[in-house]
Amino acid sequence: MSWWEYFREALKGLAAHKVRACLSALGILFGVGSVVAVVSISAGAREEVLKQLRAMGADNVMVRSKRSSGDLAQWKRARARSGGRGLSVREAEAFAGQCRLVETFSPVKRLSAVAKSGDRRVGGEVVAVRPEFLSTSGFALSAGRFLSQADEELARRVCVLEGEVARAVFGPEALGQRVQIDAESYEIIGILESKQVSERKYEVIDIAALNQRIYVPLATGLARTTQDRLAGEIDEVVYRTRTGTDPRELASAAGRFYEAARDAADIPAEERDYEVTVTLDLVRQAQETQRIFSIVLLAGAGISLLVGGIGIMNIMLANVQERRREVGIRRAMGATERDILRQFLLEAVTICVGGGILGLALGIGLSVCISYWAEWATSVSLWGLALSLSVAVLDGVAFGTYPAWKAARLDPIEALQYE
Repeated sequence: MSWWEYFREALKGLAAHKVRACLSALGILFGVGSVVAVVSISAGAREEVLKQLRAMGADNVMVRSKRSSGDLAQWKRARARSGGRGLSVREAEAFAGQCRLVETFSPVKRLSAVAKSGDRRVGGEVVAVRPEFLSTSGFALSAGRFLSQADEELARRVCVLEGEVARAVFGPEALGQRVQIDAESYEIIGILESKQVSERKYEVIDIAALNQRIYVPLATGLARTTQDRLAGEIDEVVYRTRTGTDPRELASAAGRFYEAARDAADIPAEERDYEVTVTLDLVRQAQETQRIFSIVLLAGAGISLLVGGIGIMNIMLANVQERRREVGIRRAMGATERDILRQFLLEAVTICVGGGILGLALGIGLSVCISYWAEWATSVSLWGLALSLSVAVLDGVAFGTYPAWKAARLDPIEALQYE
């Protein structure tokens, strides 16, 4: 017999017990649907995290000033133990000058100033940076120019807006317009491309907040805007690692430098007023959390497939028992043990493939519903669909082999005498 003939015989056997076959396929259907949905969520999460990796810069190392987190007295003691001065531009320049791993760097100062256009507020945060910030961050211009060295040296009152801010407030004619920052007028000289906003479920940084920023020269921000008495000169320094260098090497070097500069060797890391962060590590932490979540969901889907497989085995064992006479007749007419084995095994696989195909449709539907109602990013991939269907086929082979073997091993004489 050819495989096509085996398949036809399998369909005839299943057609004789349609309801039983459909019920036995339900476990596979829900299991495959769950696998497709989980793989889609995982793929969506990976894409969202990669967006943030691109927005933050994969090769960046950040030295950040810690802020008060409730207990002001404790924070002041930690600041005092670390030198009491916060981060400074001089320290950043000293480290960049002596460390060969640094390609470029930019100090960053978040200002408490408010930007306005008439009576309307512009943007969400005013940030003072140096011209190197553009290449350090990996951001891109969509119009105009970024801050220049001359802007920094002369402390000019110029600014660069994120694309969302420019479009929302000024429209297509943003360049050349003016905004008021701390009651002083600043000219808009450039517009940055907006970063893609990520789902908050996968958030490593607040990209939506990045899209609301206004950038001014660092010298201008420090000289012309109101400063917090408790804050340091700058809030963070972003160092870009040279190509081909592990960012963790740079992070380790930065940690040693700041530790020595502040005589903080005997101060626990949690009590220091600064921290060294590797962008890649932040993203990997988010990916690890998502990976654990996916494993838990896949375990649930696997249990569903296991239960479905056990159900198929029970159905096939019942089929073998009820069709003993049919097996005896086929053996008497010349069918071999291999023919019987293939027929019953193909029946089990056919149930699983049918349930698997319906499960693919269910999984795609679940992915769409999850994306729409729960606002989770999902991405249905061909390899995910292929993996799910392959698991269904393996399920049929694994749980259909024993019933098929049992049918093949029936004694033909006893099978013919079965009532």
